[in-house]
Amino acid sequence: MRPHEIIKAIDKLSLSEKLILVEDIWDSIARSNI
Repeated sequence: MRPHEIIKAIDKLSLSEKLILVEDIWDSIARSNI
């Protein structure tokens, strides 16, 4: 893999990790509001 391809892969991974983190936060908020 070329360096820029590795950077793209890391960007995609960190983006999906951020989405998972946001989902976890929303789940926590939803549970606390019930």
